[in-house]
Amino acid sequence: MILLDDTPESPAKARAALPGPAESVDEDYVAPPPAYPGNPSSSQPPVIEAQAGASQIPLNRPELHVERVERTPKRFLKALGIAILIWIGVGFLVRSAFAVVHWSKYPFPGGQVGDHDRTHGGLPLPRPIDGKVERCVRASSSLQLLNSMAESVISFELPMSADALYIFGRGALSRGSINFMPDEGERPTSGSRQDKVKVDIRTTYEARFALESVNLCLFERTPGQHGIGILTPSGEDHDLDLLNFKIDVRFPLPRLGASPRRVKSFETNLPLFQHNMRDLTGITEFDSISLISRNMPIIVDHLVAKSATVTTSNAVIRGSYNISRSLFIQSSNELVDASVALFNDGSTWSNLTLLNKNGPINSHLSLHSRYRLHAFYDVVAHTENGYLSLPITSAPNTPYVHNPKHPQPLPSSHTLYVDARTSNSPASVELPLTFEGDVDAQTSNSQAKVECDPGAKDPTGLNRAHRCQIVRRSPERVKGSIDWGVAGMRRGNVRVVSWNSPASILSG
Repeated sequence: MILLDDTPESPAKARAALPGPAESVDEDYVAPPPAYPGNPSSSQPPVIEAQAGASQIPLNRPELHVERVERTPKRFLKALGIAILIWIGVGFLVRSAFAVVHWSKYPFPGGQVGDHDRTHGGLPLPRPIDGKVERCVRASSSLQLLNSMAESVISFELPMSADALYIFGRGALSRGSINFMPDEGERPTSGSRQDKVKVDIRTTYEARFALESVNLCLFERTPGQHGIGILTPSGEDHDLDLLNFKIDVRFPLPRLGASPRRVKSFETNLPLFQHNMRDLTGITEFDSISLISRNMPIIVDHLVAKSATVTTSNAVIRGSYNISRSLFIQSSNELVDASVALFNDGSTWSNLTLLNKNGPINSHLSLHSRYRLHAFYDVVAHTENGYLSLPITSAPNTPYVHNPKHPQPLPSSHTLYVDARTSNSPASVELPLTFEGDVDAQTSNSQAKVECDPGAKDPTGLNRAHRCQIVRRSPERVKGSIDWGVAGMRRGNVRVVSWNSPASILSG
């Protein structure tokens, strides 16, 4: 057996193998020939200067070649800059290579292609459930240069008069932001009104191959329901932000002096998309709107709708809402901050639901109704491990005028139900003077409190006495009723519960 020593030589071992001055040289080694002398006629005799003394120092002084050496800090900064550039370059190459391998090897969950996730040339295709395909565009088909960066821009139009409008995203690369805003320009004074909602989808990318795998489609889900789908490859979630989508939804401006344009229904299902809605007061109102995301905030400057659903997780929800039928807000692990004007026409209940988990609820609610019609309100606010603050206000009757920025107040006759709960944090509900009904504050390992102001002025002007009657009182629970001294006029119920923290109900 022949053993080969493949171990590389160490620098010390290599130096030891070099022949020293007294060692013999390989016989096969032939010294190079001496250099040819130059032309004697061109040779210059050495210049010899006289030297004083008996020194044996050579008469010819050798010419000294001094190499300029950069200062240490400068050399360090230069080396650091080069190292950073190399690190960025290598990181980008590794990132792109990993992404290419990942998406070529595992374009679908489990590495298998599902019947519902068909592709054509690496492009995700719509599913049958998406509806009738009206148009599909590869995102890479339209590129433009903006601020020295390339991006894809694809535009669609949706009919304002549709029964439903919707936008959804699918796939592991679908993420970004969606922005609702008025169309650009001034309100027209005459002419035919615009009936199109403009949708611009801008896609920035880190890898061209990722952009090539984006399919943007226009659908008709059912007759009268039109929407847009952002289709990207399915696969395992990871942290490679290869694509970023920015969706701008622009609503047409009504003519000067005209009423706001109404949208029957608008839906989004866009996980990993931040939602931003500008103030559309006087521009657009919704019969129904649903904004659904995940792990991204939803910020609403002002929204006017009959019914609205706003849902995300692990992110804040903040906004101002003018609602006449129902509002549902849900998040987790972050703040829910909502200012709500809840209107009622006396024919049915107006509902507010605020749900959170491991995060606080901070909401201000104002109640409004038409003229002196008896109004009905149902409010639910539940969270865990976060404080709950819910002040509710009202004012004396005034004729109803539909003005979102200056809504009209609550009549004195109404039915209000409130169910507010949390744990390990305080819970507080403040009631309007117009409230009449039962109250119940309950907690554990802390204090419960119910308070009202006996000297409060009667909002109806009838000079009735404000009464707060307690039927059960203990450190952890206070139960009773609030009314204006008229038998049989108790019309509501408010319950506030917090475990391991204070619970309080205040009136007047």
